[in-house]
Amino acid sequence: MVTNFVHQTLGYPLSSLNAFATTVLVLLCAFCLYYRAYKCAPLSLYYAPSELNTYLARTVAAFHKVYCPTPYLANGILQTVWYLVLRRGMQQENWGIQYDRQLVPLADGSQVSLDWPRVKVEGGDNEKTPIVVILPGMCGDLNQNYVAHLVFTAPKAGFRPVIFNQRGLSGTPIKVRLPCNP
Repeated sequence: MVTNFVHQTLGYPLSSLNAFATTVLVLLCAFCLYYRAYKCAPLSLYYAPSELNTYLARTVAAFHKVYCPTPYLANGILQTVWYLVLRRGMQQENWGIQYDRQLVPLADGSQVSLDWPRVKVEGGDNEKTPIVVILPGMCGDLNQNYVAHLVFTAPKAGFRPVIFNQRGLSGTPIKVRLPCNP
């Protein structure tokens, strides 16, 4: 079909190799157009109106950019398959990282925990080192591969990672009868 179109447009026949290359090029261009038109979009921000939120929404440059997902991971199915293929190389229990747990009491009598990995931060670790807070998924903890991967890579980028565990998750003791996410 594409070959006939090119043949009629250009007026000369294409060899089978040229026809294949032309077909691939046309399909690639069509995918690029589809991707830019339907997958890339400006960010939508949803927030409670407050002075700080309004200021952040107006001034943070990243909020005003167009978001384009990775082309080969443009939907959830592809992301799941990619993870299943990649996780074979990521299966390392805790990646050899040890943690120090800090229990943080809350005003309602419950507590959450912070797991501070014992890692060496690129560029030195001091009070001015930026901290990246890692929030595991609903049933996740520091043993999840994606969490361990972030803990492993954040220090290489100059960040000190900490894992925030909600009440009752990842071995954080429950002190009061409250749900995890009130």
